[in-house]
Amino acid sequence: EAGEEGLAGFARIAGESVDGVIETQLLLSARITRVSTELNTFMASCELPPLDHYTQQLARARKRLATTNATLVQIQERLVRMERLAASSAVRLGHGLTISAGREAAAAADSDEDDSLSDES
Repeated sequence: EAGEEGLAGFARIAGESVDGVIETQLLLSARITRVSTELNTFMASCELPPLDHYTQQLARARKRLATTNATLVQIQERLVRMERLAASSAVRLGHGLTISAGREAAAAADSDEDDSLSDES
């Protein structure tokens, strides 16, 4: 009997809790519906500023940026090819010269190192 009474009490309390949750959910649903209606009414009465001009500007800027990035990639690839060509030409000619002015010091140092190695032989 005590176990049945405890179980019945638990079921009654749980049922009341569920009923409270259902009631709260119904209130919440009604408030959401009301706010949604108010928002729709507000949005219908609002005039949005014209954004076409700005979206077109952004699209043009995006295209220019993509073109610029593609050009930079091509320039980098050409510089790499030029450096390789210069290095292979310098090796074939036996000179430590390269096309890139910024690399002249490194080429001279390499040339000096090659000379010191040949002197040691």
